[in-house]
Amino acid sequence: MYQRQRFSESSGYKIVVIFALMLIVLAGCAGGAKNEQAAPAPLIPPDATGEQLFNMMILGTQAGCGTCHSLDGTTFLGPSLQGIGSIAQDRVPGMSAEEYIRQSILEPDAYVLEGNEPGTMPPHYADALNDAQVEALVEFLMAQVE
Repeated sequence: MYQRQRFSESSGYKIVVIFALMLIVLAGCAGGAKNEQAAPAPLIPPDATGEQLFNMMILGTQAGCGTCHSLDGTTFLGPSLQGIGSIAQDRVPGMSAEEYIRQSILEPDAYVLEGNEPGTMPPHYADALNDAQVEALVEFLMAQVE
């Protein structure tokens, strides 16, 4: 007899995140007349806090941090950042936690965690965020300790 499968709460989140990302990709791929101008990218407030930046659904023209990463241990498209302020210093020998987090934002494929694929995280944050915004985001993530 047919039995309904139950989805875990994290499976439901993954489905929602994947669907949202598909919509973003499809919207970006939608063709138009050659003379149409693209809509301007959503503005990132220059004085946004790290927490605000993390929670923005769109940063520049791509998904924001919280679209793919959680702070509570739930794995979405990217790894959870729960406790990243405590564990980042051990990710790359000779690199401080701050350096690792900053590099992960600005050069996401410089170090890819085992089980994750290179190219998954958008590489545009170096262009989308100014230095103060990157520092605010690093400070916010450094405060995520276990």
